[in-house]
Amino acid sequence: YTQSLQYMNDSLATYRETADLRGEARVLNNIANIYDIRGDYEPALSNHQRSLELSQQLGDQLGIGMSYNNIGFIAYQEGNYEQAQASIEQSLKINNVIGNQRGQAANYSTLGEIHFEKGDFARARAYQLDSLTIRRVTGHKLGVVISLYDLGLCAYAEGDYALAQQYIDESLTLSQSIDN
Repeated sequence: YTQSLQYMNDSLATYRETADLRGEARVLNNIANIYDIRGDYEPALSNHQRSLELSQQLGDQLGIGMSYNNIGFIAYQEGNYEQAQASIEQSLKINNVIGNQRGQAANYSTLGEIHFEKGDFARARAYQLDSLTIRRVTGHKLGVVISLYDLGLCAYAEGDYALAQQYIDESLTLSQSIDN
């Protein structure tokens, strides 16, 4: 990731030199994602927040929605579920308005994960079903794999082991069919 981060920082410098705020916002988001993958949440959050500010300045609703989603996911990873939920719900509102189905599916999935961690398995399942429905409609096969797996976890947590097995089996079969 060190090389990727260097390329991203080079791109950031170019976008800043040319005053391309949209490019700067996008590359800040990418830089933040690299830090997030590395588990370095402070610079990840800082870069996502700066990306959000620029996207708001530009009126870039897609960028705003992505930033809120990513900020919420960091809060989720840090165990701050209330903050995560609030940020993801902001992202979902924007994705609903602009019709970003992949964003909606990701939002529902993360909301499901948040409610799972909070022990509200019925609500987690409902969000995961919403995510699964959108991912099937849009043909996002890897997303379907993830949603089915998460639904299996919900069913298992609720004590419905047969349903859990069904979801996990379907997830595994699809995962193998797409070489994941």
